[in-house]
Amino acid sequence: MINLERQTLKLAIQRPALLGPAFDGMGAEVFTAPAHRAARELIAGCGGVATAGPVREWIDRLLAAAPNDNARMFLTRLAVESVEAPGADAEPDARFADDVLTRIEELAVSRQIVAVKSRLQRMNPVTARPSTTECSVILWLWSSVASCCSSEPAVREGQVSTRI
Repeated sequence: MINLERQTLKLAIQRPALLGPAFDGMGAEVFTAPAHRAARELIAGCGGVATAGPVREWIDRLLAAAPNDNARMFLTRLAVESVEAPGADAEPDARFADDVLTRIEELAVSRQIVAVKSRLQRMNPVTARPSTTECSVILWLWSSVASCCSSEPAVREGQVSTRI
């Protein structure tokens, strides 16, 4: 999961055009590692990948906006490390970027489903009837979204939000 987050951020920095509005539509909560979450927030603060422009200028803009040397070092590593794309040439393409975004959103939805299930299991169905019903409906909705993530192009392309 952490490596997937890192690969997503590498794409956002090195190949922002491959990610497009789908990445910009994802919240920072999709990233579990604090450094990854901070990098995602920095990217959003710089206008998101949709405003990246030429890659060198994009990286310079991100580095200039970084709050401290540690953040700049982390961004620099993401900018120079190779993206772990499959294939003989190992060059990321639109399909790879789409797969990475789909997978990271699936993981985020799965974490939210686990949180709702946990909350639901801790409730007393007799005394907390409305909340239990509410949680059951939310759980059903998230499960539906999770099953759609890998099959619906509109979800993968950011045309449908997976956040309530």
